[in-house]
Amino acid sequence: MFKKINLLNEKITIPNGEFAKALNSNREFGITIEGKIDDGLQDEIYIFKGKPNLVHKKEPLGRGYRITSNFVSVSIDVSGNWDKVEELNRDRALYIDNASEGVDSFNDEVLEEIVWHSVEFGIGYRELVEKLEKDGEGILVCVESSGEPYIFNGIGFVKEEKREEMRELIRDFAISQILQKIEKERENYQKYGFSDEELEAINYFKLEAYPSLAGLVD
Repeated sequence: MFKKINLLNEKITIPNGEFAKALNSNREFGITIEGKIDDGLQDEIYIFKGKPNLVHKKEPLGRGYRITSNFVSVSIDVSGNWDKVEELNRDRALYIDNASEGVDSFNDEVLEEIVWHSVEFGIGYRELVEKLEKDGEGILVCVESSGEPYIFNGIGFVKEEKREEMRELIRDFAISQILQKIEKERENYQKYGFSDEELEAINYFKLEAYPSLAGLVD
């Protein structure tokens, strides 16, 4: 299951000393979703990258970063700066999701091929993303409100070393869903056959060998 980090509810916490050191260095740095400070060039999810502006002491990281502190740590509220978080992580995100448009692409060629063929049987991005978030290993960073109006913007991440495992999970799920649909509508397929696009999908997933397709595919 994906780890879900809702930035409306969670703050990024950094030890006071580390944050002060980064600010006083007057150099560019990055702050990760886990509250680590580094050079901003790692394979991480970032909530900030750049050089601090020490002239604006209340907003040294810029507008939209609400900072509170005590003697031990600094807490950063980035819920009002979602566009910046999305911009910082777009290139390495697997997908971007929102309440109005949903998911319209995967940043992965293999997954794009899978959804391209799955859609011929009514299985699209939403079904595949829900399966991935339920049974895959990754992180969903989002801003999600529980009240009205409902607000949701999210970014899904899967580490590179987990990508192949993720592809197999989604491929197996797509095959299972397609076979279920074919079985459910078996009479129609026996009578009218498959469209060219459906046959292309059957060939892509190598479904000809499945016993449930006996008599339906030459």
